[in-house]
Amino acid sequence: SLKYIQVLADISTVFGETTIAQGEGDHSRVAVVTYDSKAEMRHSLTDFNSTDEMMEAIWDIPCSCDTVSNLKAGLRTAQEAMRHGRADGQRNNIRSAIIIYASDFRAGDVNDAVQLANEIKIGGTDIVAVAFDQGGKVHSLDGLEQIASPGLFFKSTTDNLAGEIQGALCSMLI
Repeated sequence: SLKYIQVLADISTVFGETTIAQGEGDHSRVAVVTYDSKAEMRHSLTDFNSTDEMMEAIWDIPCSCDTVSNLKAGLRTAQEAMRHGRADGQRNNIRSAIIIYASDFRAGDVNDAVQLANEIKIGGTDIVAVAFDQGGKVHSLDGLEQIASPGLFFKSTTDNLAGEIQGALCSMLI
């Protein structure tokens, strides 16, 4: 789907200039979680040893045809990826962030992720949320703003979206 390619292109732009590595030092680590009716950790924080490895791997992630969106499961799996990637205190002193790309959000349903998102944010992890408009339903994703950390909610139509996300990630480090 076009939105799927748009998400992958945006991820490529956001992380293309980022140094991705393992161990100590000034670099980032990236885990990839996908979700539809269920969530799946496609790559853990310890999978990628270079930016090139990550860039190649994300284009191999298949697109789901499932029409159900369980953001709560996605957040829970992202939380597990963080815990797993920080086992034995590894890089516990480093700021962490979850970036969500969503094309569906229903507040108040069984998969309502607001409470879990609040727990994650209270725990010190920032959440960046990017809303992808589903065919003109302009306000259908407004509730996603509750999931994001303050100032970290973006619409896919934002000018220079990748630059805005990069700026948000950099501001977390200050």
